[in-house]
Amino acid sequence: MVLLGATGLAMPNSVASALSRHGSAAGSAAAVVGFAQFGAAAVAAPAVGLLGNSARAIAIVMTGAAALALAGFVATRGGRTVGRTIGERAAAG
Repeated sequence: MVLLGATGLAMPNSVASALSRHGSAAGSAAAVVGFAQFGAAAVAAPAVGLLGNSARAIAIVMTGAAALALAGFVATRGGRTVGRTIGERAAAG
């Protein structure tokens, strides 16, 4: 339940963030985001079926997907922190 609730909060914001950075190509950016979502579902559904089509199989696939998302986040951040520290904000003015 917690993961689904968090997804409901994160997905609209992540899509809006992705589209805001590419305003001149918003249609193409929306298509890429939709493709990624449908692609993930196309991989996840058969994976659940192969694992036995049970609640445990769904939990395993969801945990694996969350781990992949976290790994992708860490890999693309390049060791940077998510936000600026209080000292950095003060120095920036």
